Amino acid sequence: MTLHVDLALLTLAVGTLLPAVTAFVTHRFATAIVKTAILALLSLLTAAGETAVTNGGDFDAGAFLTTAVVQLILGIAVHYQIMKPAGLTGSAGAIARAVPGGLGEPREPYEV
Repeated sequence: MTLHVDLALLTLAVGTLLPAVTAFVTHRFATAIVKTAILALLSLLTAAGETAVTNGGDFDAGAFLTTAVVQLILGIAVHYQIMKPAGLTGSAGAIARAVPGGLGEPREPYEV
């Protein structure tokens, strides 16, 4: 049985979920730099996996870099345009309140 995976749809799905995963693994009051670095790292890791899956285990550097950049940009856009206004991500988001600990040295909390 052969499983065909479309890289564009997989990139869209994963990139949309990365802000939630980033909020889950970072500290509620971690700096924006830490959260962005975690999002970039997750984008690189998932892009490597996606590229390998869609190319039958072969690594394609061009597809990898394109996928990583698209996921990073998509993740930032989804965070600021959808998830943060909906109250899911961000320091005051539902995910951060439910799981307050995580990666990143917390900064001084401010009024949220």
